[in-house]
Amino acid sequence: MDPNETLRGRRRALLIANGRYQDPQLRRLRSPTGDVEALRDVLADPRIGDFEVSSVVDRETQEIRQAIEGFFASGTLRDLLLLYISGHGLLASDGGLYFATPSTTLDLLLSTAIDSSFVARTMHDCRARSIVLILDCCHSGAFGQGYEPKGPRSVGIEHRFDPNVRGRVVLTASSRLEYAFEDKSLDRFEVSEPGSVFTRFLVMGLDSGDADLDDDGDVTVTELYDYVYDHVRQSASPQTPGMSGNAHGRLVIAAAHTNRCCRRDCGKPS
Repeated sequence: MDPNETLRGRRRALLIANGRYQDPQLRRLRSPTGDVEALRDVLADPRIGDFEVSSVVDRETQEIRQAIEGFFASGTLRDLLLLYISGHGLLASDGGLYFATPSTTLDLLLSTAIDSSFVARTMHDCRARSIVLILDCCHSGAFGQGYEPKGPRSVGIEHRFDPNVRGRVVLTASSRLEYAFEDKSLDRFEVSEPGSVFTRFLVMGLDSGDADLDDDGDVTVTELYDYVYDHVRQSASPQTPGMSGNAHGRLVIAAAHTNRCCRRDCGKPS
């Protein structure tokens, strides 16, 4: 065994977003670029996530596949790896789930999109004991009040991954029968502004430190999920975030930095 693996592992994140598509049947999404920029800011902040962050935005299918495989293949035993995917999720006629890229053709999903089983396989083969997969992908083509869905077909993404492998946790933007939404109230997105309902609360909980629900200074993956779940359900977006998997020990996603002097004591902003 590499002696370095006996030390504290690295914290690494790969953020993937696709909002532009060549196939006219795939609607352009406004939010993925802003989602990635905002999430990268909080994850890379040494006071918060302290992750080594890389991102792949609006790239071809093969380049994304190689990025995902390389990311997990380079994982070592004590690493914490976080993979985030935002964009269209597509359900094939056989029930298989695919992630769309700019080069995806709806009629040729097998050869032009990223099969979720590929992601599951690379996760399974990874040596890292702690992996978090966050999926903010489209589930349906219906429209909701004040929101528009991020994809054309319904699918339960969290059920494509083995929930029994310890150290693998999957967070999803909605349940298998619901939709994931963009916020239509944001007519124009700044580059660093998260436009997805799910990712907006994800970033908010980490950036503010409010996702540290027990006030112990750390944000665990379970606390982050609980925070996002509550805020999404309280919003006007008709979706229910999901969590599956089996965390290895106490999986800490971020530190709750100290710019919250009397957040809970007096209710005043710091």
